[in-house]
Amino acid sequence: MLRSILTVRSVNAQALDPIPKDTQLLLAGPGGRGLRRGWSRWLVSVLPVVLLVACSHTNAVLSTSAPPPEQPLAHLTYPLDGATGISQFLPFTWDQVQGAEQYGLTVSLTGYGVTDFFVGIQYMIPTDTTEYVWALQPNTTYYVQLCTAKPGSTGGCVNSSFTTGNAPQQPTDANAFFKSVQSLTAQVRAMTQGFSDLPIPGSYLYQMVANHGGDPTQNVSCGWFAAALLDQFTMNGIPARQRNISVDGIDGHVLTEYWDPFNEKWELADPTFGAVYFDPDTQLGLGAEDVNALLLAGNYSAINPLFVSPYGSQWMSHYYLDPITMYNEVDPFGLLNATDELNYLPNSPLSFLNSAPLTDVGVANQYAFRFANPTDSITVQDSSGNHAISPVDSQGWAPSVYLNTGWSIVGAVPYGMQMYTFKRILF
Repeated sequence: MLRSILTVRSVNAQALDPIPKDTQLLLAGPGGRGLRRGWSRWLVSVLPVVLLVACSHTNAVLSTSAPPPEQPLAHLTYPLDGATGISQFLPFTWDQVQGAEQYGLTVSLTGYGVTDFFVGIQYMIPTDTTEYVWALQPNTTYYVQLCTAKPGSTGGCVNSSFTTGNAPQQPTDANAFFKSVQSLTAQVRAMTQGFSDLPIPGSYLYQMVANHGGDPTQNVSCGWFAAALLDQFTMNGIPARQRNISVDGIDGHVLTEYWDPFNEKWELADPTFGAVYFDPDTQLGLGAEDVNALLLAGNYSAINPLFVSPYGSQWMSHYYLDPITMYNEVDPFGLLNATDELNYLPNSPLSFLNSAPLTDVGVANQYAFRFANPTDSITVQDSSGNHAISPVDSQGWAPSVYLNTGWSIVGAVPYGMQMYTFKRILF
């Protein structure tokens, strides 16, 4: 799927406090409903194509004048401003405001409203007043901005700060810990209706999608599964973070890593495919960089997902490409923004692609296109309609597309355009 952006922003070396704590910011409209950067590799139809860069508020107008008293703004009820000893694992809560259209939450290490720290899902509908914040560190001060969007220009933001407490006591039973990780991963995968990506009404996944402006009556993408598992890990006291991977810089995936206190490393859990990368015999798991290194070395036999879903490997084998090949590119944790993410492609994807000659035009398949000129584009036509295809990164790659039997290229083919299909290596 198209790489979207659930990605953590990198932290600036110098601490910033760009906006005074008692300043309230007037917003000209809600600034777009979306998820924090990190809903990469997937798009939700209700979201604007700003690739969901957190709290961007592209139509915001800032003012230091306070809103009228009759237009209250949401304030955090946990953690309170200036609080210390805050848990890394309890949800943030705030008061519900009458007339609010949505809420936006940013948590930063460097200043109010600075999007340098991943906050879970950043935008919430007006009835949602609770949000988990993933991967908070112990004994650390964070700056929070909670924005209330209202009709017209009557919304605004309230700033606060807090400091986390000591790290919790580490688990002592390794077997119980790993069973808990596997069980939580399996539970999230089981939140859909049979062998589908359609959330079960009443499930945590269904409610999460609804609370953040998505449509839970439609199939959901990997970002939602990852977010649901990140919440589950957090509420169970397991530090967890989101990772983004991709085969070609565009066709990629969002998944989770949890902190393994026994091996003292980050290890993978992938709820979309119902798998953890863990060897129960050695009690050792693989992190995203571990799988990347094995893939690039051609050591495929050492990549052994442990499937925790009753469907076994079916989720992986039925995906439109081999999920293992997406570890060709593992975004560094803290990659700056969507543009950097799209253009981060240190390893050529060609080892995991099959060159498709133009004689394959008309054959049904999932195709990736690469253009020699960044301004080139083509239009293809199949039974579902016309598809405009153009490059979106600095290396000329366009998002892949599935084309039905009998598809055709409308007009001339740009010089140097190349067409590929995806190799299947393990699944």
